[in-house]
Amino acid sequence: MASCETGEGQKEELMEKRKKYDRSNICIRCKTTQGKVVIRHCVYCKDCFFPTVTLKFRRALEITINPPHRPRSKYEPLRADGSLVIGFSGGIGSAILLDTIWRTYVLEWNEVPSGSKKPPKPPVWSKVWVAYVEQANAFDGVEKIEKVKSIVSRYPGFELVVLHIEDAFDPCSRERLGMSTTSPSNIRIDLSSPELSIIPTPPNGDNSRDSAVEALRHHLASLPSLTAVYQTISTYTRLLLQYFAFSTQSSHVLLGSSLTSLAISLISGVSQGGGFNVKEEREEKWRGSVKIVRPLRDVGWKECALWAWWRELDVASSPTGWTGKVKRESMTIPQLTKDFIVGLERDYPSTVSTITRTCEKLQPKGESNGICVLCLRPAQANAQAWKEHISIRQTKNPENSVPPEQSTAFSYKDMVPLTDHLCYACHTTLTSRGNKARGSSTTDPSSKTTLMPIWAGEALLKVPVASRTESSQVSNGLDEEITTSRKLAREEMKGMINEFLLDE
Repeated sequence: MASCETGEGQKEELMEKRKKYDRSNICIRCKTTQGKVVIRHCVYCKDCFFPTVTLKFRRALEITINPPHRPRSKYEPLRADGSLVIGFSGGIGSAILLDTIWRTYVLEWNEVPSGSKKPPKPPVWSKVWVAYVEQANAFDGVEKIEKVKSIVSRYPGFELVVLHIEDAFDPCSRERLGMSTTSPSNIRIDLSSPELSIIPTPPNGDNSRDSAVEALRHHLASLPSLTAVYQTISTYTRLLLQYFAFSTQSSHVLLGSSLTSLAISLISGVSQGGGFNVKEEREEKWRGSVKIVRPLRDVGWKECALWAWWRELDVASSPTGWTGKVKRESMTIPQLTKDFIVGLERDYPSTVSTITRTCEKLQPKGESNGICVLCLRPAQANAQAWKEHISIRQTKNPENSVPPEQSTAFSYKDMVPLTDHLCYACHTTLTSRGNKARGSSTTDPSSKTTLMPIWAGEALLKVPVASRTESSQVSNGLDEEITTSRKLAREEMKGMINEFLLDE
């Protein structure tokens, strides 16, 4: 019989602790200095850390300035076609983005060696804007504008512009953001309708800031879940930055998404139905001229934290609504995805980069059916037909039904379904099952409707007339069968499959 006891005089053997690095603690880049940090099993010293991160940054950004089919020569100046907009959120990623742009393309770019007769290099962008979207009014929070101003003031030559999240519902912001002032800005939808019918609303003449804040809060309160609120604020913030960049004739919009946050965004977006726009989530070219780039997409959170610590960067606090003060914030899909990815990166550092590289290879199935009027990204064809195919619905013939052209109780000229002009992700955001039903149960009709952002009317005007007519047309003849559909309650669905259920 074998014994597991140690003999006399023998010490108990313990498993050796796994080393943080694979081979040596000497810097893998200079091979002379003892390393200070381990990044994905590679050791770097402090002096080699900054050039390594800067190289990843420039490699991701400069390929969008010079086309890849025409590599930039050593003597060719790096020159963009317009201005630059840096999306600043106050987080660690945007703070590092601001610092890296300043050091790489302003400080070192204009540095001329002593005794050299060469003139300074021409600037890459004609002007650099730092755009900050204040989100405090969405949560009754404290504004961080003064804190942001103090951070941006450390970088001479960068001009700060402050936008507000309620600008998405302020008609007075259309001219500032380069939108058409003649397009309707008061599109209202019926949340209690399965088709999300559009209800044209006459302008109320109140274009004050308080009216825009009230419209924003009513819109967020009408969403079915906190996940939908999080996704909506993220989408509206991105679109405000893109519209501002387009109005200032900027060629690039830079966002501070790191490798870890990009992996979180990709997985979270796919889980919410945004798999068709995985490519746009990584890199996007908007309206043919504005490039949305994430230069830190190869830099992880650990590297960002080290850069901010060693450079002594001041990071503003995160937006007021997402600091744990919101009820059930930890139960949102983005937060659950974040917990999963961060835990995965802690034990398996290379897995996060594998997620982003895999998503980069994904291609959408099928062709685009136009642009979504809410997120302004490509929408897949027949998305709503597929969603209705997997849903349990009841179809019936309405009594005494007449064609919509001859109906006196209902006019399709006043109500047009919006579902055919939304992508799958935005339709899911507005109609998903959450902790509250779509539309309030009160008798107030306005509680079942909500305003759409100001760009929705402009986007609807660009939809081809044939497409709008097809989506609103139900029947053209008296002899054709007219049907309506409604979504069944859980009790009704259970009753239809009750005979197939096993007894408890």
